[in-house]
Amino acid sequence: MVTPAGSIFNQASWKPVDLHGNEILGRAPALHAPVKLGAAPDGKRFGCLCGKRFAVKPKRDRHIMLTFSLRPFSCGACHKRFKLKHHLTEHMKTHDGAGRACERCGTRFRLRSGLDKHRPLCQGPRWAAGCWACE
Repeated sequence: MVTPAGSIFNQASWKPVDLHGNEILGRAPALHAPVKLGAAPDGKRFGCLCGKRFAVKPKRDRHIMLTFSLRPFSCGACHKRFKLKHHLTEHMKTHDGAGRACERCGTRFRLRSGLDKHRPLCQGPRWAAGCWACE
């Protein structure tokens, strides 16, 4: 069944819902919500009220989740909140406690990627001291 996005706004009883079917409270009409589309020639069967269409449901759901102000994933250590679970997973790497230090200068990094970027540039002990004029 094909449901054009325009016909949804004409229904008086229609209310915007999130991905779990909960009503979204707010004064303005929702611009992003799931729309069921029928088979399409381009294979994009999952739609959003904003007009975007997606071939797979998870991509549509991600699009909707990123446009809402909801941040359902929170860090247990610092209570920072995230829209997507993988953002929380990446953030949790900053709390692992191990820390990473450069072998040459001793500068510590929270993420391995920071240490990896630092290594080719490291000049030894004076790098950590921050004074290039003294040596």
